[in-house]
Amino acid sequence: MNNLNKEFHSLFYNKLMKARIYLIALYTTCSHHCRMCTAAQYNGIDANKSLSKVRKEIVNAKSLGMTDIMISGTEATLHPRLVQIIKLVRKHGLRCCVGTNGRRFATLDFVKSFKDLDSFALKMTFHSHKRELFDYLSGTPGSYLNTLKAMENIISYLEVYPKSITKVLSMHIVMNKLNYKDLPEMVRFLYSRGIRCVSLSSLTLTGRTYENPGLLVDLDTVRPYFIKAISEIERLKMVYMLIKLPICIYESRYKHFLRPYDKNIGVKIDKCKVCKFNKKCWGFTKVHFVAKYKKDSLKFPFLNQPDVEFVNSL
Repeated sequence: MNNLNKEFHSLFYNKLMKARIYLIALYTTCSHHCRMCTAAQYNGIDANKSLSKVRKEIVNAKSLGMTDIMISGTEATLHPRLVQIIKLVRKHGLRCCVGTNGRRFATLDFVKSFKDLDSFALKMTFHSHKRELFDYLSGTPGSYLNTLKAMENIISYLEVYPKSITKVLSMHIVMNKLNYKDLPEMVRFLYSRGIRCVSLSSLTLTGRTYENPGLLVDLDTVRPYFIKAISEIERLKMVYMLIKLPICIYESRYKHFLRPYDKNIGVKIDKCKVCKFNKKCWGFTKVHFVAKYKKDSLKFPFLNQPDVEFVNSL
């Protein structure tokens, strides 16, 4: 690992993992129709949120002791003043990350509008390394090739990490029934395309997930492929985040990814009570509890994994 990689890993795990993140939503009309979209119900309701409204949210975030602003959507890049918003965030001394489907970055002129920004992060959704599956999950024909072009443009023109530690592109994978077996291969594919940062999460029971129950999958089924993907990420010396996942799906040595429980999103089960990480763990997202359509009793075999470090034997 070269010095730049070491510096970035140190920054990422020591600072960003302790970040306090404030979400600013720009509800434009999204250019994709992802089958697991969490914000579909807000599509287009506030497509031109004013800078004054955004400024108030930034000031509020600062007063609450937040360190980072996550600009999300539906699709944040369709807001006409996105670059000015990022500059506002930076002016107030906060780090900024933009969540995007990446579609606009396939156009080089749009990429160039980010050239003069001193610091930012982009988190782009990546559904699959298989063209047909990607287009199906995004609900948008042609989105796979568009995303690959966007990645190429961002890496070559904006010189994101590993060339710079202040400009970062990460790819976000939402694990579901159609892509979980491909997780290790997806990681290798992204690495071959120049990606060095990834994040993985489970589905969230909101938005279009209700309309697509066929995407639901039990975490105990996902776990072996998930662990192989993490092994690949570490072998390739990539940096990564684990989001909305209970610690029992991964080994306890990854406990630095734990996030506080949110009762509005997460769910705890009886076995959580005897886990030493119970107070710190995200818990299970509600989607995990409808994966079997409530016909079967809940069974999570991976809870018996020895590396979970339960206080009491289960």
